[in-house]
Amino acid sequence: MKTYKKLVIIMLISILTLSYSQLSYAQDNVFNRDNTIVAPIGHLKTLVYFLPQMKDQVLAKQHEMITNAKTSIDVAMFGMTVAKNNPYVQDLVNACKRGIKVRVYRDQGQSTQKLSALANDFIIKAGGKDKHCQVKVKSVRMPIQHSKYTVVDNQQVLWGSVNESASGMLQDNVEEYNELGVIFESNFEDIWKTGIDWSVWKNKNKENHK
Repeated sequence: MKTYKKLVIIMLISILTLSYSQLSYAQDNVFNRDNTIVAPIGHLKTLVYFLPQMKDQVLAKQHEMITNAKTSIDVAMFGMTVAKNNPYVQDLVNACKRGIKVRVYRDQGQSTQKLSALANDFIIKAGGKDKHCQVKVKSVRMPIQHSKYTVVDNQQVLWGSVNESASGMLQDNVEEYNELGVIFESNFEDIWKTGIDWSVWKNKNKENHK
């Protein structure tokens, strides 16, 4: 019985020591110089951006991620349009031209809007004849495809409430960056299987385009 009590005490001390250590680390590393919030998860860091105040940091982070992609970019995005103040679509197009495999999963209703449809078309065109860049829409209109995340090389992920559109960066939103992309990738593979090729869907629903 005494041995058991000793083990319990040792375990409690270990837990308290570890918790204090993690808390101290978090307190020392909670803010970056650019005011992004850093929340350590084990040996990983999570960057949290609050918009619109930190839109420049988000734009810079997503540009950095997409520009430095080595093999793949997988995107699930509700709102995504061609926009002068948000180079997200152009960054994806440039990645396609570099030979990066890009897959984008969209919402049906959003994709009927002109600038949104153009974004889909630009990405597919940039993929060329080998079709290494693809866009699919959800097979049913409801419930909507409301996810908003970008996974790079099955590792990095930027996700949150921001639509990649002209107005998305100007509204009250929050974005999070971390290196747990493998979790999101599992979800992406599931939804990708159920999607309809954008070109096929567009040709069947021309009358729905605005």
